[in-house]
Amino acid sequence: MLLRFCVSNFKSIRNEAELSFIATALKEDPDQLIPTRYSKYGVLPVVSLYGANASGKSNILVALEFMHLMVLSSFKHAEDSEMPHRPFLLDNESESLPSSFILDFVLEDIRYQYGVTQSKHGVHDEWLYAFPKLIKQVLFTRRTNDSKPFNFGRSFIGGKQIQTITPQKALFLSVGSASGHDLLVKISTFFKNNISFCITENKSSYQKTQKLLDEDKALARDVVLYLGMADVGITDLRIKKTEMSEHMKPELANFFSEIKKIVATKSNTDLVDFEKRRTLELGHVTKDGTIKYLNFSDESLGTKHLFKILPSILLALRHGGALILDEITTSLHTLLARKLVSVFQNKELNPHGAQLVFSTHDTNLLAPGILRRDQIWFTEKSSSGDTSLFPLTDIKTKNTDNIEKGYVQGRFGAIPFIGSA
Repeated sequence: MLLRFCVSNFKSIRNEAELSFIATALKEDPDQLIPTRYSKYGVLPVVSLYGANASGKSNILVALEFMHLMVLSSFKHAEDSEMPHRPFLLDNESESLPSSFILDFVLEDIRYQYGVTQSKHGVHDEWLYAFPKLIKQVLFTRRTNDSKPFNFGRSFIGGKQIQTITPQKALFLSVGSASGHDLLVKISTFFKNNISFCITENKSSYQKTQKLLDEDKALARDVVLYLGMADVGITDLRIKKTEMSEHMKPELANFFSEIKKIVATKSNTDLVDFEKRRTLELGHVTKDGTIKYLNFSDESLGTKHLFKILPSILLALRHGGALILDEITTSLHTLLARKLVSVFQNKELNPHGAQLVFSTHDTNLLAPGILRRDQIWFTEKSSSGDTSLFPLTDIKTKNTDNIEKGYVQGRFGAIPFIGSA
């Protein structure tokens, strides 16, 4: 489970922004909180981000995704001329400063904190702490500019070997995981399997969904079940696979071989997937009771969006992971968005403590009985163009207040300023 995420000097975020998943002492709906020995009141199953367009709420989520990608793949790109870096650009200093990312999480009942600061030149600082008995235990620290860049705790075995093969433009965690270090594999696997994102929407994301449903039949059945509950008229799905003609395969293999020389990758996943093209069709019941299959491209935007996020939702609920959604109500009816939130808030439907983090403009989700006040966060952009992040609990409110009305009226800030025509 996620406890806290901090980021600074990333895109519109100049100063440190902290998003906390720790519940406060509010008396509202305590039964929905996820219990943990690392928080007196528990952990929030749902966190929402509100703010005006271009206020930076999506950048908070993108920052976590950026950290996620570094952990999983920085070892693959260590020979690149520059490390990916997305600093704040609206001043004269930040572009030359490193970005910082910190995540506190619980894995197998142990709290960890992993952090990294990096720039296009490489990693500046990196650390991993554990709190097995609520007291900080240093596993490793890395400070590139020190005479002794790496320091390893007593319980961390094998670090010196990994140190010798860790280049400046790769995370020690990423290299260690790729090298098979037990603990670092476990941490990296947590990032891979327990944190998922539905932020960018493109053709490849749909292709990944099709492949996932083709390989996980139980998940495909559940997706159809929930699509039916959403009343979008779908009762079945099927995935048709078309094999590439044999005479085209050698030519395609040569093409991918040349591409791999350029991008320096040893994976043949793209070639294999390209050889087996998948076409998704969704089944609708006709007037005479038969099922008519339509191509996915013929479905409505709402159905497409729901289909895109449903597998990630169901997998998070199945394993107890965290799902990060940008614009939860994109092409979705408010009632569906409310239902989605309520599933994560219900311990019977969410027995493994999955978490949902989303951005939205939909003020209907601020209606009474949907979100606790400590589950509501706001982003604002200053006159200098930088994003600030703050929770509703920083503002004096009462449980009986109409939060939706107060937000629309500008009581909490984080709304657009609309000038007169």
